[in-house]
Amino acid sequence: MKVYWWPLVVLSVCLVIIPGQRQGIAGPAQSSFLGTVEFEVADLGILEQWQDVLARIEAERPAYRDCEARFADCAPATLLAWRVLIGRLRDKPLRQQLEEINQFANARAVKSDMEAFGKNDHWATPLEFLEHSGDGEDFAIMKYVSLRDLGVPKEQVRLLLVHDTLINEGEFVLVVFEGDRPLFLGAHWGFVAEQQHIPYHIPYYSMSEDQRWTHYRVLEDGKKE
Repeated sequence: MKVYWWPLVVLSVCLVIIPGQRQGIAGPAQSSFLGTVEFEVADLGILEQWQDVLARIEAERPAYRDCEARFADCAPATLLAWRVLIGRLRDKPLRQQLEEINQFANARAVKSDMEAFGKNDHWATPLEFLEHSGDGEDFAIMKYVSLRDLGVPKEQVRLLLVHDTLINEGEFVLVVFEGDRPLFLGAHWGFVAEQQHIPYHIPYYSMSEDQRWTHYRVLEDGKKE
């Protein structure tokens, strides 16, 4: 999915600063990452694609469990490779999990939703991703599900929409918190990035399974953008 980021920026700003709209905010501003502060937003209803793909992931989970229970009968091979990796990485250090999950997903070519699914916009489940690949949010979803299956708490991992100012486009990445340190996994990066590696990315909103945050930058004079 090519992300048209200006409408999302307007939506985020409206939820935060327009009088009469603050009922959408569930909590006070908190210091965040990449030079932003964040507000938790009360309503997840507008993120229909996210809610839909979470439901479809739950419907797939019996296939994940069956594969792990009977590796010899598990098909397709891509599902087997994924679940073997999940089994091997359980109880490993978080940084190792991030590096290997990122490497596994990023071995696939990035494709547009039209190339992969014949649609202008489609959020893929892991089984769909393993068969067809996908674009930025599909890579992020694959990594999100993998880390949650490894036992990473939902409070530690989010999908994050950023604006890449180098190419003037929006894209989804994954952010994972190692203690207080945010780490970022993108479809185009062969490494686990820290904040200093991606200063040209501006966060707009992030989400876990049941929470959403809107972000905006704090300028040097203390004003918000």
